[in-house]
Amino acid sequence: MNESIEVINMKATSKTNENNTIRLKIYQVIKDVFDILFSFFGIVVMVIVAIILKISYMLAGDFHSIFFTQKRIGKNGKEFKLYKFRTMVPDAEEKLKELIKIEPYKTQWKKNQKLDNDPRITKIGKVLRKTSLDELPQFINLGYVF
Repeated sequence: MNESIEVINMKATSKTNENNTIRLKIYQVIKDVFDILFSFFGIVVMVIVAIILKISYMLAGDFHSIFFTQKRIGKNGKEFKLYKFRTMVPDAEEKLKELIKIEPYKTQWKKNQKLDNDPRITKIGKVLRKTSLDELPQFINLGYVF
């Protein structure tokens, strides 16, 4: 009698393992489809915002790149280039050197490494930061970090 119970338990365990394998495969397919759809949607939104942004900057007389890049350290200490939409004037680093010679900017910079009401931020940049749209190009970053 115990042998028949053991056989039934082995069959039940085998059937459970098959069901789990099937569930994992279905889950992976659904996850992959959602990843592809949401990535596509994110890229489409980013391109539309980039086009509008470039036109806006050009109308304001700014013909520089709409992207800001910076080297960062990612997973496992691997260096990568961070991409964001530019929210400051093109020569922001040079302007910062001049600004921190002046009070109250000098004190603010020493204390926080940032400026309250930073004059280097463009009007378009203020909107981008307020809506966090300047972060959209980070979709590009994901491929490099991992």
